[in-house]
Amino acid sequence: MYIVALLAVAIVWFLSLPPSPSPLPPVTWSPDSSEAPVVQLRNMSSRFPMNYPESFAFINQKSHTGWFFTGLYNGEILKVRFHPKTKQIQYHFVAVSGGPSTHNRSKCDRISFDSVQESLCSRPLGLAWDTKDETLFIADAYHGLLSLKLSPICESLLENPQSSARGEMKALSECYKKNPAPVTHLLSNVDNQPILFSNAVLLDRSQRFIYLIDSSTLHTRAEIFHEITQRPRSGRLVRYDRKTHEARVIASGLAFANGMAFLDEQQTAVIVAETSLARLTKIDLATDAQSHFLDLPGYPDNITPAQDPGTFWVGLPTMRSHFLDTVTQNRVSCALMRRFPQLFAQVGKRNALALKVNAQGQLLRVLYEPEGHPVWCLSEVHETQERILFGSYGMPYLGWMEKN
Repeated sequence: MYIVALLAVAIVWFLSLPPSPSPLPPVTWSPDSSEAPVVQLRNMSSRFPMNYPESFAFINQKSHTGWFFTGLYNGEILKVRFHPKTKQIQYHFVAVSGGPSTHNRSKCDRISFDSVQESLCSRPLGLAWDTKDETLFIADAYHGLLSLKLSPICESLLENPQSSARGEMKALSECYKKNPAPVTHLLSNVDNQPILFSNAVLLDRSQRFIYLIDSSTLHTRAEIFHEITQRPRSGRLVRYDRKTHEARVIASGLAFANGMAFLDEQQTAVIVAETSLARLTKIDLATDAQSHFLDLPGYPDNITPAQDPGTFWVGLPTMRSHFLDTVTQNRVSCALMRRFPQLFAQVGKRNALALKVNAQGQLLRVLYEPEGHPVWCLSEVHETQERILFGSYGMPYLGWMEKN
């Protein structure tokens, strides 16, 4: 009777599980069969210790040189640069994404799958810099759309642009900690629905409209495995008017919406990464119509413009594999993944993959490292005149590759 009772409980539990998501299309690409040039990253990339810098925003939007911003896992916003002469990395603290709080920030450096803990720490993801009024816009996973102004008092300490003194960076950090850069909360609710998972931000040419990705209306960032295993298609693309302060959903029904970029210089459409479907989707900004753009051999994250007009980079932190496809199709393994996310956080082989594609969806170039050394889990690939930067939510380093 005991065995029968256990079996009955197991059957009831199994039947209560959400149905398995529909299968993904088969993978038809591999680095070995790629017609586009494949660049091996093992001997061409470098890294600098940093607390999981996921994305970047340059102050100089034309050349993408000089100072840039990045957001860390512990909620901090840093201002970073490669020194013009020494090429060494310099950085200083600017602010905590969600603004000052009384939370014990010593807990914020640890990887957590607790929504409450992460929200107290803040988690800046997408960044965009407004060159007109010198404002940084932040898509914070738990606080929605934010804006940040630099402190003139602290910035005046950087008197010599060529200076490489470590003391100067320390002085800047201490100044900003005493005089925090003001953070403004712009948007946390659209259509009477809270923004649960703000992920990416994009500023149009007029710098009046801000496009914001809300990855899910059902799950927070800490519940990311729910999005991967259930594919609920609750993501949305929001347009925020800085003049009227009104927001409108222009695309919904997206499966774990993630990074985005304008398709062309005219900004007629946006390409959005649907991570859990391993594909890119095109959204026409005139009609709000959605259309399939490109299937991918991995789960895409951020999308950034490349230096060549009409091309962009797609970071794929995790490649698809038979094992991963099987795990995310099985009801039991999906349930275990949602219940014990820590056990599945490192599932899959550690590697690095990024694709350069054009506006027609053609693959132009591949950056690849099969063993994940020295860089892996590329969430963003940001090309500048001098180098290509690698951001990651799973690698505690700022990575880069020199172009010359």
